[in-house]
Amino acid sequence: MSSCCKRTSNAERLWQAANVDIKAIEIIISSHFGTSPSHHAPMDDGSFARVFLFTLENGMQIIARIILPVRESVKTEAEVAAMELVRGHYRWLLLCYCDAHPRSIVPNIVARTSIPVPKVYLYCSTPKNPVRAEWILMECMPGLCLADGFEQLTYEQKRRTATDLAKIMSSLFNITSAECGSISPCSGDRSNESLCHNSLRYPLFTPLFSPRLTPHLKWQSVIVGPINDLTFLDYPRQVDPQLCGPFNSERNFMEAFAFLGTPPTRPGGKLSCWVFEKTLEVYDVVKKFYSKAQQSEVSPSNHDRFHFAHGDLSDFNILIDPATGAVTGVIDWEMAGFRPAWLAASGGGWFDDDSERFLMSDFQDSRGNHADETPADAALRAHFRLRLATLDAQLFRHHLQGIELRALFYTCCNELDGNTEMWLEKYRDQEWVVGRRGDFPFDLFEWIHDRLDLEDSLKGRKR
Repeated sequence: MSSCCKRTSNAERLWQAANVDIKAIEIIISSHFGTSPSHHAPMDDGSFARVFLFTLENGMQIIARIILPVRESVKTEAEVAAMELVRGHYRWLLLCYCDAHPRSIVPNIVARTSIPVPKVYLYCSTPKNPVRAEWILMECMPGLCLADGFEQLTYEQKRRTATDLAKIMSSLFNITSAECGSISPCSGDRSNESLCHNSLRYPLFTPLFSPRLTPHLKWQSVIVGPINDLTFLDYPRQVDPQLCGPFNSERNFMEAFAFLGTPPTRPGGKLSCWVFEKTLEVYDVVKKFYSKAQQSEVSPSNHDRFHFAHGDLSDFNILIDPATGAVTGVIDWEMAGFRPAWLAASGGGWFDDDSERFLMSDFQDSRGNHADETPADAALRAHFRLRLATLDAQLFRHHLQGIELRALFYTCCNELDGNTEMWLEKYRDQEWVVGRRGDFPFDLFEWIHDRLDLEDSLKGRKR
C-alpha cells in the first residue's frame, strides 16, 4: 500500500473513532452567531482535518475545521495562535531557554502584517465537547486555490500573484525568534492582555497543554513551544510533543527530525539510525560552507536565529482572485512556526522550484533544470526573485542558497533509512563538487560495507 493510501485510511479510521457530531457544531454556530445554518457542504480536507462550509440564514458563510485527534490540544492551539499573531491581535513574549531558566526575555512584540488570514470566530482545543472533536470556526476567505486557478491566469495576473506572495514571505520572515518551534498560548495566564486570545476559546479558559519550562509571567500571551510538522504527526507514528522542541539551535532541530524527537524515538536501533547520523555529518560540513557564505548575517553571540513560516505554503493553501491574480487568502496554519532561515525561505506553490535546481528527493533521478519552462515562466520566476531581493536581501539569499540545507533536512525526515541511503548516493555523485569542496565527508562505499556487516551480524544473533 502506498504511503498516501496508508495516511488516508489511517485518517479515516481516526475520523470514525472520533464519531463526530455535526449537529452539535450546527447548534454551536447558531448560538454564537444568533442565526441558524441553512445548509452545509464538505470542502477539501486537510491532512488532519475535515472542512465544512456552513451558510447561515442571513447569507454569512463560516468555515468549520473539525480536527482529527492527533496531538490533542497542541496543534489546534498553535494554529489559532499563529493566525492571531499574524493578524497582530495580541502581544507576546519571546523566551529563550537555557536549562531550566530563561536566558533572555524580549517583551511586547507585535507581529502585525497585511497577510490575508482567516478571522477566528470561536474554537475548541479539546475533544471533550459536544462535537466530540476539536474544531475551529473561522472566516470563509474569497478566491480560488492556486492549484486550480494559476494556469488560467494571464502573465500580468501571474506577476501580481508573484508580487503578493513575495510580500507574504517577507512579512513572515521578518518575525524572528531565538527558539525554533510552533507558538503556544501561555498556560495559566489569566491577565487582561491575554483575554483577546482566550475569549475565542470554547468554553472560556479551557485548560491548555503546557509546553515544558513555561514560567508564569505577567501579560504574556504566547510563547515558542513544540513544533508541529508532518514528520512528528504522521499517524500512528506520532511523536510526543514534549520531545519536539522548542529548539535553541539548528543542530538540535535537525537531530530531532532525523531521530524522531529528543531524546530519539526512531525504531530500529543503530542499523536504522546510522544513515541519519551520516547525513548529519554531511549537514555539519555543508553548514560551515553556508555560514561562510552568509558570514555578514551571523549573530555575534553565535546563537541561531529562527524565522516565522507558514510551514505548508503549498498551492492548495494559497487563494487567489481569478480576475486579477491577487492573493486573497492564506489558509491552513496548523504547521506554522519558527524555523531555520534557509527552511523558512522556501518558495510557495508554483514558486517553489527547489527540485528544478537541486536533487531534493531519492525519487528524483536528477535535477529538473526547468526543462519544461517557457520564456514566460523564466521571466515570472525572475520577477518573483527580484521582489524577494527588493523586500529582503537576507530572505532572497536564503531562498536561493539555502536549497542544499533544505534537501538535507527533507532527507532527515524520511521514514525509511533506505530512502536516505539512496539519496546520499545520488547526492554525492551529482551535487558534491570535489574540485570546489574537497572529498565527500565520509567514504560512502566503505560505510555501506560496514552497514551490511552490521546487518549480517544482527541477523546472526537472531538465529
